[in-house]
Amino acid sequence: MKTYTGDPINHDAAVVLSAYTGIAMAPFGDIHEYAERMLGRAILTHEFASEALWEELRAATKDDFLAVVGDPR
Repeated sequence: MKTYTGDPINHDAAVVLSAYTGIAMAPFGDIHEYAERMLGRAILTHEFASEALWEELRAATKDDFLAVVGDPR
């Protein structure tokens, strides 16, 4: 994961953006908890090194991501 260093954003948005992009903008524990809730299963820490997990997570969090950044459609 990379770490976000841009302008301040609220915590909930930071968690969503982190889970969708893989760039940590919130505490890892909060991202981990959100990811587990969105996927409906436990996620072992080492799974965050897997591109397959990130693909699954991006699909599961897309609607929340678009709600934060705005849907271009």
